[in-house]
Amino acid sequence: MAVVRCVNGHFYENEKYLECPYCKGILLEKGVHIDFHENDKNTQKQYITGWLVGIKGILKGKDYRIFNSINTIEINGCDIVILYEEEKNKFYLFSNSKEIVYRNSLPVYETVSLEEGDILEISEEQYEFVAFCKGEKRWEIES
Repeated sequence: MAVVRCVNGHFYENEKYLECPYCKGILLEKGVHIDFHENDKNTQKQYITGWLVGIKGILKGKDYRIFNSINTIEINGCDIVILYEEEKNKFYLFSNSKEIVYRNSLPVYETVSLEEGDILEISEEQYEFVAFCKGEKRWEIES
């Protein structure tokens, strides 16, 4: 599984889509959209690994589940991608948006580590990242 960037700057999974789904209009660019990757939809189970919780703005109190995969979240036209890496039990964030997304008041221009308690600013909204999988706590993946 690889995340690639198209000529227009969108990130997408090249095993899931042959061409950029944003440029082709397959994935929406407005509203709220969450998509997660499943390597094999028939056998791989999805486990919640964390949440983004709205703490400021009109979506205050809303939560977005983060699964053991690549998670694409669109909020008000801003796309972010949160990747959970099972082997390292770590989370990563990158922005797939033309608008600047901030993590702990710093702009996100490239892939960054996402830690428990990090605050994301997306448009006029703020979200706190809450990790379920952290430290030694992780899902035991069944084969």
